[in-house]
Amino acid sequence: MLTENNTPKLSEITIEITNILGEGSCSRGHNISEIFDYPKDRDKMCPSALSILRPYLLVLAYGGNNIYTQETPNTFSLSCSDPSHPVVYKLTRKE
Repeated sequence: MLTENNTPKLSEITIEITNILGEGSCSRGHNISEIFDYPKDRDKMCPSALSILRPYLLVLAYGGNNIYTQETPNTFSLSCSDPSHPVVYKLTRKE
């Protein structure tokens, strides 16, 4: 679907923190069950984590699917790169 400027209409993505591994506390202060709406809330997120999530966010935003699972093609789960406190994120395209 295109906008009036003939640019693609991007889907909104929900980003949920589902787990914090290691010592269980995020270095940036995020908490389990915290939810962000992408792209609206991107300035509230850890910049390092956002750079890891960005390729997957763009796949979902442009209508692509997770090819590794048939059960939830509009969802990705992955973690940030913090070696001591990896935060696990669930990305879901709003339908």
